[in-house]
Amino acid sequence: MARKILLCLVVIASLSAGFSGSRVQPRVAGEWAIALKFVAGEARHTAIFVQNGDSLSGQYKGLFEEGTLSGLVQGDRIDFSARISHEATSIVYHYSGKIEGETMKGTVEMGEYWTAEWTAVRKSVGVLSKPQPLEYSALYKGERFPDGRPKVAASILERVKRISIEEAWSVLRRYGYDNQFEGNWVTNPADPLLVGRAVTAAFLPLRPDVNESIAAKGKSDGRIGGQNSWVIDTLVEGDVLVVDLFGKVISGTFAGDNLSNSIKSKTGTGIVIDGGCRDLKGIAEIKDFPVFVRGWDPSFLSDVMLMSINSPIRIGRATVMPGDVVLGNREGVLFIPAHLAEEVVEVSEFISLRDEFGHQRLREGKYTPGQIDSQWTKEIEKDFDEWLKKNGKTLTQYQREKLRQGRTW
Repeated sequence: MARKILLCLVVIASLSAGFSGSRVQPRVAGEWAIALKFVAGEARHTAIFVQNGDSLSGQYKGLFEEGTLSGLVQGDRIDFSARISHEATSIVYHYSGKIEGETMKGTVEMGEYWTAEWTAVRKSVGVLSKPQPLEYSALYKGERFPDGRPKVAASILERVKRISIEEAWSVLRRYGYDNQFEGNWVTNPADPLLVGRAVTAAFLPLRPDVNESIAAKGKSDGRIGGQNSWVIDTLVEGDVLVVDLFGKVISGTFAGDNLSNSIKSKTGTGIVIDGGCRDLKGIAEIKDFPVFVRGWDPSFLSDVMLMSINSPIRIGRATVMPGDVVLGNREGVLFIPAHLAEEVVEVSEFISLRDEFGHQRLREGKYTPGQIDSQWTKEIEKDFDEWLKKNGKTLTQYQREKLRQGRTW
């Protein structure tokens, strides 16, 4: 008995050591487009990484010259050096930075040749033409991810969680965005709330010759697993994966409980799949993981091919762009263009306050429905201000200066 206990302890210790010492490193193998930003200008280079565990090697291409690179990946950090020669001069680039899904960013030192900031984007996989997020979202003026996808502020996303789809939809309609909502989902849980920045992916029915090209490109880039896993590898915190699987449920199950746990750990949000999922019991056990699908099925994903990541897609009647703010609840899913996200929040919060005030006064019998539903008189506006103070509620500067001037609510 003592020998058996000792053997068990040895096995447990070995397993523990293995888990603690074998951290899965991000996969950076493949071709990356690097943008260098100097004080006086910019440059475009290319790195082709070969990854063996945490060690990196490969090729480096400047504008006119080529060289080799070597480095390390440690957690979400990357450090590598590239040496190239130009006109009898040898230049060494020392890169350090952070890996964020399919993008990287950091600083690069070149000795006497300055220091620069750099960003890198993994070159597209399974895409016939490279998406242009900067062109497709030119109206958005805020922060962006290195690949150009709009990065709506986390503070705005938090406020989106408190607004209704009707309130947000009314703002979008006023600007002509009539095709941003899709309903009739199968959801888990029954009353979900999903908010985040859209990462889009599109699949098509499998065509062997095209799929062979996609698979070959994925292999050369060091991709592992099925093409649905390639999409998941791009995700970062705050993303919502939105997948166009053309409504396919049988053999259109994008994720089961394994991949869903991975998605949750990367994003902290949930998924919208215009197709199916499997392993309902296992997925239902993932805490705070809202799922919007067309149905559940025990089959595996098959007979489809990944055609794009972060390009425009169609979800039912809605057009979805990478970086759109996703708002999903039991009513359906609304895709808010990034450049309108802040205004949607400001207007929705303002309408919500006025509705709360109006409902209370109607219950009290102080005003008629006609008075509340039309342009408010000065007396009602004054009453609204006093109600705000009494209830400890305030308007933002935008709401005071923009939304109380000449509009009918």
